[in-house]
Amino acid sequence: MLSSSVVSALVAIFVLSRIIKFRSDRRKVLGLPGLRSLVTPAHPIGALLPTFFLNPGLSWQWYWRQQIYERAGASTISVLAWLFGDPTIYTTSIDVARQIVSTRGQFEKPPETTMITSIWGPNLFAADGSQWRRHRHIMGPAFGTEIYTLVWKEAAALFDEMIEVENWKDVSTIVLDPVNELTTKFALNIISRCAFGNAMPWRKETGKQDTMDFAEALAVVSHSSIIRLVTPQWMYKLPIKRLHKVNTAYKTLETFMASLIASRREEMSQGVGQSRHDLFSLMLGTSEEEGDAAMTNAELSGNTFLMLFAGHETTARTLDAALGFLAVYQDVQKEIYDEVQSVYSEDPSLPFSCHAKLNKTQACFLEAARLFPAGFMMIRRAAEDIVLTTDDLHIHDGRLPLSKGTTLVVDMVGLHYNKRYFPDPEEFRPSRWYNARENDMSMFSFGSRACIGRRFALTEAVYFLARLLMEWRIEPILRDGESPNEWRRRVMIADVMMSLGVGNVPVRLVARARK
Repeated sequence: MLSSSVVSALVAIFVLSRIIKFRSDRRKVLGLPGLRSLVTPAHPIGALLPTFFLNPGLSWQWYWRQQIYERAGASTISVLAWLFGDPTIYTTSIDVARQIVSTRGQFEKPPETTMITSIWGPNLFAADGSQWRRHRHIMGPAFGTEIYTLVWKEAAALFDEMIEVENWKDVSTIVLDPVNELTTKFALNIISRCAFGNAMPWRKETGKQDTMDFAEALAVVSHSSIIRLVTPQWMYKLPIKRLHKVNTAYKTLETFMASLIASRREEMSQGVGQSRHDLFSLMLGTSEEEGDAAMTNAELSGNTFLMLFAGHETTARTLDAALGFLAVYQDVQKEIYDEVQSVYSEDPSLPFSCHAKLNKTQACFLEAARLFPAGFMMIRRAAEDIVLTTDDLHIHDGRLPLSKGTTLVVDMVGLHYNKRYFPDPEEFRPSRWYNARENDMSMFSFGSRACIGRRFALTEAVYFLARLLMEWRIEPILRDGESPNEWRRRVMIADVMMSLGVGNVPVRLVARARK
């Protein structure tokens, strides 16, 4: 055993090394104001620990959004760790964010930040440089008017199916506690139909309750990504029920993607795949035309998972937030309902051409995405020494010199609560987004790196909200003596998983007068 003096000496050496590192880190970030913590949020230990005063964790951007940057007096700050983790710069400046995300070749995505999506294979989200341009070139043509028209059409069919299966046609009141289950099922069905040509039934078939279906597998994978990354394969052989469920979910999705790729490649080779117009088939068709630059099976698998995850979870979570805010802000709900009713009265079939007229409905979804940005962090690393310009003019005269290897994070929560861009940031105010241009939709990132599926999500969400508001009024399910504002403070709280969203949202749908 080590003597107490040896242990004391080792502890002293460790503490001294941490102090030296901390002082060195302060020089690296040039004295930027910011957080001091035991472990940086980007470090695995820091990410696993909860948010409290000594450790920011993954949720500090939400819980401390009203104080950190204001206290620092700057929109770009540093986070330094006393114990573990490299110094990291966080920014809530749109100007700095655009430089970080849009500058070609000067910033790259650290591999450790894309490991979760790369489990399934290389993909658009994880790629950089020429590989990103290649993935985008192949996937881009699939995202056009043809696919958005299909999304609108399938959303209409699915909404009708939902009403019929749930037996809601003549029901005056519907309790959804929580509404999250409904939006998740709707968004997953849309991505399955429109991205993969796989029309899942609204309700799981009887007699198959003992097997894990596609929807359940995707839900488990979405909630267990960190577990999958840190758990060695041998542990899945242990009698641990949670790990067995995770393993089954991953195998189920793996089987689905392998089968999908194999069957569609076979159809393409036989010349019968051209009749399909789902997103995957369109992407595969473009890929096959690229010859040696075509996507490999691993890349197809990686992008398939990306579309599955990003195409349903982020949309569903934003819809949860939108419905929660509409329940609280009845005046906003009335304003959007009036717009929907006006458009609906022109053509009750609500064709895709109506989408452009539902400007306020789209703005409602965008404002919910501002308040609960699904992609709450964009992490980059400087690939070379570079100087950025910042609107914090009192810091280094508006110049932010960065050394190669510096980690930067665009804090999307802080950015969307930045009073400089969004006055009264805590208020749900869809009018901020009336007639917004796509370049202004900062919740989908910036410039050429903006989310390729943003119009897919907007098309689906606008139809869902329009139909729902046309037929029902949304109300919060209040506790005894609780006011709507108190309900908001209790319910509308961020829940961080692979993406950021609101937790369980209990609402009631009250049927409008039917003609």
